[in-house]
Amino acid sequence: MFKNKYTYPELVRVEKNDVRYYRDSKDNLVPSVTTILSATGDKSGIDAWKRRVGNKAAKAVVDEATTIGTAVHLAIENYLYGKQWEQFSDDKMGLISKEIAKRFIDDCLDDIDEVAKEVGAVNTVCMTKKGKLKGYNTDIIGFRNSLKPLLRASHTKALILGTGGASRAVAYVLKSMGIAYLKVSRCPKKKSEISYAELNNQFLTSHTVIINCTPLGTFPHIALKPNLPYRFLNESHLLYDLVYNPEMTSFLKEGKSRGTQIKNGLEMLELQAEASWHLWNQSC
Repeated sequence: MFKNKYTYPELVRVEKNDVRYYRDSKDNLVPSVTTILSATGDKSGIDAWKRRVGNKAAKAVVDEATTIGTAVHLAIENYLYGKQWEQFSDDKMGLISKEIAKRFIDDCLDDIDEVAKEVGAVNTVCMTKKGKLKGYNTDIIGFRNSLKPLLRASHTKALILGTGGASRAVAYVLKSMGIAYLKVSRCPKKKSEISYAELNNQFLTSHTVIINCTPLGTFPHIALKPNLPYRFLNESHLLYDLVYNPEMTSFLKEGKSRGTQIKNGLEMLELQAEASWHLWNQSC
């Protein structure tokens, strides 16, 4: 399993009198960094800035900074505990948070596997025989081996829903298999990305493999699903959802009701876990 570079005590976050603390195993309350800075920092410069720009503009900036800071904090915390950390919103603040967190996390690694480096995402970290931390991406193995048996000769183009870390592994696999793809995003930034509003019959007719790389539909929010024109789906399509809880997401239900092939992400999860286990046991 994941080997921490340091030993971290178990702490539980609590709120007391609108102040954030962390409770340790002996029930001691330790104030958070934010709490300490709020109580001891010199805020005269911030107060002057608020007066200069106005309360409305200042609140907008503070809210955005708080949202980004919270997302980065959570991502790094999850990374240190060996949990999935690349869960960001698919908007401007999500993209900024992801980039900041990625810089911190990359600096924690002594080395990154060449494939993971090309993909631009790491989901497995293990200790080398020389005691160094090295990052890998086993999502590639899990997705490739679970997708390959489902492909038909007509599956030559794909739509990737979402632009997070998992989508990078999916894109890498599709490219290696000779399957052209477009990424679908709420905030498209690149030529290889389109918006959900642009999806129409033409796109869905030509792109018969559709992979959901967003968390939409994950328990307990099982009614959510990507915003697609599902009426254009038919038996020639393959719908693949990286979500595996529930087993049948709303996204997959839409496909099944129209005769498409469907696949959830459970096998991919198991296969990437096996690949990670192999790396951990051979000490990279």
